[in-house]
Amino acid sequence: MRMNSKDQNDPLLSIGNMNHDGRLTKFLELFSDLKCQDIALRVREVYAANPYFSDTLKVIRDLDELAAYMEATGRHLDHSRIIYDRVLQDGNDYFVQWYMETGLKLLGKLLHTKSLGMSHIRLDEEGKVVLHQDFWDNTEGLFRHVPLIRLFFKQFKKRI
Repeated sequence: MRMNSKDQNDPLLSIGNMNHDGRLTKFLELFSDLKCQDIALRVREVYAANPYFSDTLKVIRDLDELAAYMEATGRHLDHSRIIYDRVLQDGNDYFVQWYMETGLKLLGKLLHTKSLGMSHIRLDEEGKVVLHQDFWDNTEGLFRHVPLIRLFFKQFKKRI
């Protein structure tokens, strides 16, 4: 997804170099809509049979488990939007910088989260994702919205 005019003044977004060899396009499209009805099918089209997937919340090494996880994630979201800021490519390795906004229901409340992150993606010779490692601060983007966890991190940060 690209920025809209409202986003252009956001210092977190810069929309840098999006040049890559085109093999990453299906991956980028997959994550542009986590709520799509056929996300499990699309995951199976994009990922290899035994991928390594880590989004800092969960590590998965099985394609069926990953498809089910992404489907469950989509069901829990009220909305999601990912803006890809830049892609750097080194052979079959891609480094994708992104900005994500989500709305999810937690403890009966709709929470709006914003996160900056980076994903390391490696494709096999068939163009399927064999490695997907996300790097983002889930304490800032997600957990700070949960009262007890927020209190813990607030106290922890004071001690550092």
